[in-house]
Amino acid sequence: MSITSLVFAGFVLVVLCLYYLLPGKSQKLLLLAASAIFYISWDWRFAITLTLVIIFNFYIGRRLHKLRGQETAQSAGERPKKGKRLLWLGIAINLAALLFFKQSGFFLHGFQALLNRLGFPNQTSALAIILPVGMSFYILQAISYLVDTHQNQIPVELPFIDLALYLAYFPKVLSGPIERAGSFLPKLSERVVVDNQQITESITRILIGLVRKIVIADVLAARIPTNFFSSPAKFSSIELIFWWITYIISLYNDFAGYTSIVRGVSGLFGINLSPNFDNPFFSTSVTELWNHWHMSLSQWLRNYVYLPLTRFMLRFNQSGRFLPNIIVPALVTMVLSGLWHGESWNYVLWGALMGIWIAAERIRTVYRPAGENLANLPPWHAKRIFSWAGFLVVIFLIAIPFKFDIANSFVFWRSLVTNWFLPPSLLGWRLPLIAFIPAFFIDWIQFGKHDELIFIRWKPIVQSVLLALCVLIIFLALHAEPAQQFIYQGF
Repeated sequence: MSITSLVFAGFVLVVLCLYYLLPGKSQKLLLLAASAIFYISWDWRFAITLTLVIIFNFYIGRRLHKLRGQETAQSAGERPKKGKRLLWLGIAINLAALLFFKQSGFFLHGFQALLNRLGFPNQTSALAIILPVGMSFYILQAISYLVDTHQNQIPVELPFIDLALYLAYFPKVLSGPIERAGSFLPKLSERVVVDNQQITESITRILIGLVRKIVIADVLAARIPTNFFSSPAKFSSIELIFWWITYIISLYNDFAGYTSIVRGVSGLFGINLSPNFDNPFFSTSVTELWNHWHMSLSQWLRNYVYLPLTRFMLRFNQSGRFLPNIIVPALVTMVLSGLWHGESWNYVLWGALMGIWIAAERIRTVYRPAGENLANLPPWHAKRIFSWAGFLVVIFLIAIPFKFDIANSFVFWRSLVTNWFLPPSLLGWRLPLIAFIPAFFIDWIQFGKHDELIFIRWKPIVQSVLLALCVLIIFLALHAEPAQQFIYQGF
């Protein structure tokens, strides 16, 4: 059930109608039932895995809560050790489950190579394991629940339905945002208030998301040459630059559009989800980028990997200028981020490059003389513009392994330098260039006012025209066959 389909829209409308007809205590049950139906619509077998994860973490969470609550003299010294061992056991089993599904291809490839050397036939297809959709996201949230329970961020014993809804809530179960347990769970107990302002903001987020996803991301993705990622050497340097920028803008708007839609849908139920993107391409450093790109994942990695690892490193040397204290946490965090994103070595390379550059920026910050903070400079200051341009070049180059395998990544980098010949045709560039306009327009307006909902602050007549235009464009992109032919063939 795609979130941009009419089926999903009808599903949400039915659930909304029932939601506001039921008393407060029954609303959670309805949302959980709706979440189960939504997830089963993808594959009923995936629901079994999710259910087992919920039951396991509910049990571990209960045990952690009871250990935390014990106050007898005998257990006072033992409780921290017992709780910590149980916490690490819960984290290990959650990660093992994720690795079993997500990284199976990563390990099976090497295992199959070993079998081939031993003379056994190809068994890769028989050994392949399908990753349940959304598992990468709800496993991280399950770990957040265990850690927050152990650290007393969840002061009461959690009902089963609350934990189940936290992990399975249908607007975020597929691709986040990754909500921290200590901040999301209290929302399930708050009184739901959905007024006209909340409805307006939620619908605006949905419309912005649909424009990003359908009008920008899908159109751009459809125009990228089919052999671009497999044969970069066949393209000129200019083409490589153009189509790689096209892919990055498509990827960003696809994910940002998805997040905007699900945040809008959740807002209609009175549950506000965390933002995930905040105009990341106006950053001036890779460190700043990760504070604005996939923010919920960045915050999770910061809270549960980077900061604990930094504190661990400081036990051995408390100097903030000790290079291992700067390099190791950034490098380990980003390599783990790479493995979380995908199950091949190119993601490890991508994470390592990101980690190295973040560590380099951190070293520069530590040793930089006082008074050179770019954040204190006006937006059009020459240093900020220069830093922004430099950031775009760096992120353009080090992000390449995110999509290309290792061999083609090096081919891409080499071709950028060597393939300086004119493209055979520029006809396929017209539609992407047109799609760049709304992509830039949305981000520029939001960034300029630091307000993702700036469009509803405009005059009513401008809002009406913009709304009508958005609805028309989305309708044409989705349902008008002649318009689709015109868009995809005429351009």
